[in-house]
Amino acid sequence: CQRVVAEAVNALDGCLTTVVNAAGALRGGAMGEVDLDNYQFNMKLNTQAPFEIMMEAIPHLKKEKNLGPSFVNVSSVNGKQSFASCASYCMSKAALDQLTRCASIDLAPFGIRVNAVNPGVISTNLHHTAGMSAE
Repeated sequence: CQRVVAEAVNALDGCLTTVVNAAGALRGGAMGEVDLDNYQFNMKLNTQAPFEIMMEAIPHLKKEKNLGPSFVNVSSVNGKQSFASCASYCMSKAALDQLTRCASIDLAPFGIRVNAVNPGVISTNLHHTAGMSAE
């Protein structure tokens, strides 16, 4: 994550104003069937990676207070509503939503906005690789 932010700052001539945490993955599994690997996979990609990106980017965004710096975290409706067969994924997105809320409070004094978007279920390759049908 440190390298990703450093490369972005370099590519933008040192002026990083917006970070969109849009990467994510879904490894499904119902409670009683999932294992710790499933939990760690979902949490690492959907919660830990955005957390690390934000921590690396905060010092750069603080420098750009006059330009309205912001973070946008792409979460999921699964962070707000329970769904069958994806317990750890739902947990990871709920944690991302809470991270967003906490960061918005902590970073407001520095003029940094932090928001999340929570798209609904859309039949994508993400869902198909997780073993879900198009229906």
